[in-house]
Amino acid sequence: MSINEQSEPFGAWLLKQAGRDDWIGTLAKQAKGDPKFQKSLTPDDLRKRLHDAGPRVTHSRRWMTPKPNG
Repeated sequence: MSINEQSEPFGAWLLKQAGRDDWIGTLAKQAKGDPKFQKSLTPDDLRKRLHDAGPRVTHSRRWMTPKPNG
């Protein structure tokens, strides 16, 4: 698990950034709306989920759902 100086997992830190007025704030708001988002998520886990979601990553609640195979 990736933690910061405050012994906080990356996912937990990200959720606290929802008030920011930049792309990190946007990402945090999306994460808050995702019932499958885990506070224990590492930066690499998030990068993989975003990559797997591909270009269809949007402002919907399904922003981190992997694309269907096929």
